Amino acid sequence: MFDKKAWSKKYYKKNKKKLISYKRAWRKRNPDKVHAENMKRADKIKAWALEHIEEKKRYDEKRRNRLRFGGNYYIVLKRDNYKCFSCNTNKNLLVHHKDGNGRNSKNPNNNLENLLTVCQSCHQKVYH
Repeated sequence: MFDKKAWSKKYYKKNKKKLISYKRAWRKRNPDKVHAENMKRADKIKAWALEHIEEKKRYDEKRRNRLRFGGNYYIVLKRDNYKCFSCNTNKNLLVHHKDGNGRNSKNPNNNLENLLTVCQSCHQKVYH
């Protein structure tokens, strides 16, 4: 039985340089078609990215939680009822390390007792 796939692989290996030169010559003769094809690819990539952006956001959020707070980010928010410790607002919330030993310190302290929910404005006023 004739195996077209195996034959085409053998043909490609045997004539690789000639086929590549044909392709390059065609691309030089047809820049508009090449550009149109590249735009189609770019549109497909954009469409895929838009479809998966929420999934990527969730992944990034989980990763940030794991890296910055030892997996305690959401636990602290829930414990503090999603409200700022200082002013009781529920907007622009952050998790703060009381002792300052966060992700950039040599010994990060991510114990629940050391983490506190604060809003961005209180964090600016009080803790920095």
